[in-house]
Amino acid sequence: MSIFVEIDPQVRVDQGDVFADIYFPAIDAYVNAVVITPTCDLEHEKAIFLKFVSTIPSYVIIKTIAESLGINESVFKSGEALPKRQCDRLVNALRHNTTGDFLPRFYLLPEHADILPASYLDFQRVFAIPFLQVVEEYIDNRVARIVSPWREQILARYAGYSMRVGVPDYSDDELKDILITAGIKLPT
Repeated sequence: MSIFVEIDPQVRVDQGDVFADIYFPAIDAYVNAVVITPTCDLEHEKAIFLKFVSTIPSYVIIKTIAESLGINESVFKSGEALPKRQCDRLVNALRHNTTGDFLPRFYLLPEHADILPASYLDFQRVFAIPFLQVVEEYIDNRVARIVSPWREQILARYAGYSMRVGVPDYSDDELKDILITAGIKLPT
């Protein structure tokens, strides 16, 4: 099942609409992006601006994930098959990323029918464009719509990422004390 459906040009712009080649002023570049403005604001014409989350190429995050697993960047260029154990670990890490347990800043979007390459939404790359400007300049760039439940999951993941509370990390000594209290003997 695809997370995308084709756009009906007669249907109004909605949350989850995917735009190709839309201008992102902060980085002075054209990007693919997904509308995250809430549907209720669009239905009741409360949205003066449309809020977007930009995509980045999937290989950027996949390299980051691979490096976190100790998989050397050379495997991307070597042409050799990835050893099964490393492949399994990489697939597992991708799965944890899609559920939000790992690298919650990013959300995987699969490829869509030669229209959109596989990519990641980057919840730090958010921008807004006046609604009327989007309709006047970019309405023909609307290439797909993300369907339920993915559309809602993206908004929930964005909200969770952008509204999280940063807390100090526990020190190694504090974590070791917890392990000792749990009955684990640590190496000396």
